[in-house]
Amino acid sequence: MGWLDWLDKNPQETDERNALSQTCYEIAYYAIPTFLADEEKLRDIFVRNGEDAGALFYVMACQLGKIEPVQETAATFRIHTGQFKDGADYFLLEYPIPPPVNPDLSKAVLAPHFSVVIFFAGGRNAVYYILGQRPFGGTTFRSVTADGMNSNLGPGPEPTLNEFLEFLRERLKSQ
Repeated sequence: MGWLDWLDKNPQETDERNALSQTCYEIAYYAIPTFLADEEKLRDIFVRNGEDAGALFYVMACQLGKIEPVQETAATFRIHTGQFKDGADYFLLEYPIPPPVNPDLSKAVLAPHFSVVIFFAGGRNAVYYILGQRPFGGTTFRSVTADGMNSNLGPGPEPTLNEFLEFLRERLKSQ
């Protein structure tokens, strides 16, 4: 595929893919962070809804964006849960695979691949990370805090579940 192949794309298909990328972005940077100040409520959303928590966040973001949710799309948001060796629980949202970044950066939506909330034992505040697209390839590792601070923490791993979990394990060792 050449770099000009994006010109031949169906504009309606491109708009729909950008709309889904925008919805994913809103989940990662607005819907989930809204709950960071109330860790019990956020954990409860994941625990009570289980595998459907991703669909719930999708519907929330659709409401924010005033778009109609699509059941088939909602099913593509996958939740993974587990525990790291230090006893920290994680709830990880895997987003639908985003389209490549549009070379026309004025219309680019840098969609997330994963969002993860890590809850620590012993009263330490939860942390929230996002693995997202970078404008010219690769990934970026970001954090968002309960007060809305969004920080770029540098390049991230390949956007696969196993690579991201290993990246998180290594990061937690250094904290």
